[in-house]
Amino acid sequence: KLVFLPVPTRLDTQTEYQITQNWINKFASDLQLFYKDWMPLSVEKKKFIELTKIPYVPYFSYGEKLPVIEQGTSDPTSIGFSYENIAGLLANNLGSIELFIEKRDSFLEKAKKIILLQENKTDPLDSKGVKNIYISYSRKDFEITQRIKSQMKPLERTDNIKLLSGNDSILPGEEWDDQIKKMIDSSDIFLSILSADAIDSKDLMDEINYAFDKKKLVIPVYIGESNFIYKHPRLSRIQGIYLDMDKKNEETSFARFGSSIKQVIRNLK
Repeated sequence: KLVFLPVPTRLDTQTEYQITQNWINKFASDLQLFYKDWMPLSVEKKKFIELTKIPYVPYFSYGEKLPVIEQGTSDPTSIGFSYENIAGLLANNLGSIELFIEKRDSFLEKAKKIILLQENKTDPLDSKGVKNIYISYSRKDFEITQRIKSQMKPLERTDNIKLLSGNDSILPGEEWDDQIKKMIDSSDIFLSILSADAIDSKDLMDEINYAFDKKKLVIPVYIGESNFIYKHPRLSRIQGIYLDMDKKNEETSFARFGSSIKQVIRNLK
């Protein structure tokens, strides 16, 4: 059965508090039809809407800033807080609503466990026809890597790819080295994010060497000024992708990266 989760957006809780409260009351009254199939009677709809509304924050109205990355998800007045709540509700299939209202942290922890269980019902590395792309990066480059992943995310749908990486694909209790090697073995492309901060990372170097030994298609992505090409002789013989992090060139540089990766993926047999 199709169910609906209404998500009120662009509500100004700072300068127009009373008007926003009036609208929340209206939503709670007029949208009861959409809540009745899954929301327990014990839950106050107004309180639920308070937790799931998307607030209006002028700072995020222009450009492509990411609230979850810039503000995090802990501030109840932030957009990221609402996004995390909605993601948790979807993961829980609109269940455990009382837990969500009373103990948000426990509710979100339950949602994370559900997602992990779902991801491990089938081995994503064995999916037929999917092109696996392993992304190797240093934890110091987490934020820039997230931007790179965001640039590649649409290709999961249009080009049937699967993004893999050790820092966020390994479950607690699993052997780190074994899982890294398994993912690299299954990959069609080995994408290595290389910056000045990552140049002394032994783990990153070990992954690059393993990928070369397994004759993987290695594509280095150089972030700004990087001496990695001199650190690893085998990289010097491979054409890489260069990301210019200068503010005036950054947007164009990321767009070129997206086009280059798309071309490589589509050239794979």
